[in-house]
Amino acid sequence: MTICLWGIQIISAVLSILIIRFLNKQGLASYRDALFHSANPAYHGLISLLCGALTLVLCTVWYMAYGKKHGFSFRNTGIAISGHALLKSIGAALLAVFALILMVFAVDYFVDVNFLIVYWGFMKFGANRIPGMLLVVPMYLVYYIVMSISVNSFNFSTALGKNKLLSNLLISFIASVPTLFVLCYVYGIFKATGSNPMFGGLASAATAVYALPGFIFVAILICRLLYQHTGNPYLGGIFCGVLAAVSEWGICEIRVHTPGTQYAGTALVYALIAIGFVVTIACAVLLKKNNAAVQAHK
Repeated sequence: MTICLWGIQIISAVLSILIIRFLNKQGLASYRDALFHSANPAYHGLISLLCGALTLVLCTVWYMAYGKKHGFSFRNTGIAISGHALLKSIGAALLAVFALILMVFAVDYFVDVNFLIVYWGFMKFGANRIPGMLLVVPMYLVYYIVMSISVNSFNFSTALGKNKLLSNLLISFIASVPTLFVLCYVYGIFKATGSNPMFGGLASAATAVYALPGFIFVAILICRLLYQHTGNPYLGGIFCGVLAAVSEWGICEIRVHTPGTQYAGTALVYALIAIGFVVTIACAVLLKKNNAAVQAHK
């Protein structure tokens, strides 16, 4: 399991860099159109969707090549979940998000303090921003749910033995390493050559990836702690996915009345979104069918 965890992280790191580099070369780092009129949330959402789909592909390959033959159980690891349990997980996650947002609004109102930390953070927002948040939530959900399943169900490890806290901190750090590699790649080349291969325009999300390792680390830690107490990988993934979408849209929204020519690329964006969801659904269906076949054989 540990070898699998490290292998997936290394492959994910390399391919994540390639994904972001490709999107930047297409000019999508500052992408906006009549539907996705906020650059960073849509761009980060697209990155999340594609990286989530990639991680699920890697998990599927591992299961087909190794896990299936060695008795890996979807039921024992929490992947197989009833519809009723899934609905309860969604309700609990949304209630927790609502409570956190309510706290943000209350603190801002009573003591005039927000929770903006560097780039990712929380602040009050108007009702007019809710439709945009809902629009990008599915893309963030793919990444955070798949991430939670990957580090918990597929790769749950107590690396430091009985000390659960230290073990969780270590695994959370390991799982956030790909984002650190992205930072090293971006700023390393910038420091060495004076030119950055991933910086886009003013609205480029690539210039703001420095905050991602911390956010991913905390998200994975939350997912680990919830999984240890509930055996449910979906609860933490849903909570963190919705929270990420709300946080970034609330902070980074940039409205334009009409999309400019410099933001062309609508067909490519929608094609990539479609590919991300199709790959994710295909892998989920394949895993479900194979798991059902294994259970029937037993």
